Amino acid sequence: MNVLIKVSVVVLLLVAAAAAQNNCSEASACDYCAGLGGCGWCTYSGTCESGNQTGSFAGCVAPYWVWSAPSCPATPAPSTCSSASSCLSCTQLGGCGWCSSNNQCEQGNSTGSFQGCVSPYWSWTNNQCAATPAPASSCSQYSGFCDACTAQASCGYCLSTHVCEAGSGSGSSSGGCVAPNWAWFNSQCTVTPTPVPNNTPAPMSVCGDYENDCVGCTEQIGCGYCVSTNLCETGTGTGSNSGDCSGTNWVWYNSQCNSTQVH
Repeated sequence: MNVLIKVSVVVLLLVAAAAAQNNCSEASACDYCAGLGGCGWCTYSGTCESGNQTGSFAGCVAPYWVWSAPSCPATPAPSTCSSASSCLSCTQLGGCGWCSSNNQCEQGNSTGSFQGCVSPYWSWTNNQCAATPAPASSCSQYSGFCDACTAQASCGYCLSTHVCEAGSGSGSSSGGCVAPNWAWFNSQCTVTPTPVPNNTPAPMSVCGDYENDCVGCTEQIGCGYCVSTNLCETGTGTGSNSGDCSGTNWVWYNSQCNSTQVH
């Protein structure tokens, strides 16, 4: 009999919790919400949620959690974070922090944003803001050198194009390069060989082995492919060392090879 009573109590509690959750979601104002049994108002999301005095079951806690109606006016919603376009302006707004991985100002607290952005990409105070992003032109001078590129503030390296671009941890600012082709940290450069400086020639015999093979040729350090002759030659990013192939006829990166140039 005692077992049946316990089971009945559990069932009743579950039914009550489900009913409370349904009732909560229907409330659209703080005072009405807080007057419902088992409901509280979350000011940062502007929603009525089921919970208890410590917070909602969905994760909303103080200072954004209102459990009693008299507290509604005393717990204002944070300022609109999305209006801020920089870390410094963002962190001056109440309840807002800057996420450097996507360059967005988001609602949150000192531990992270409510959207899931945390350290090391979360800035809650002005002194945590990163240095001013580098202009794209500053990054481009490190194209071809992943290690040097990722050592620059706000620069990342696109492994598929071998171009150093301005961006964030999530990808290039242009949106053209993202994971897994995007290297934001030096340790991510190791997935492909780091190119050697243009003035370091490859042995002629190495390049010559890749005639009619654009991809195989451009994977060799110091080798480039001449489209007009289908020859693999030593050279730099601007043309062959012999001087007889350059411009649109010269392919330095394998991403520039097309299907007709692959043996």
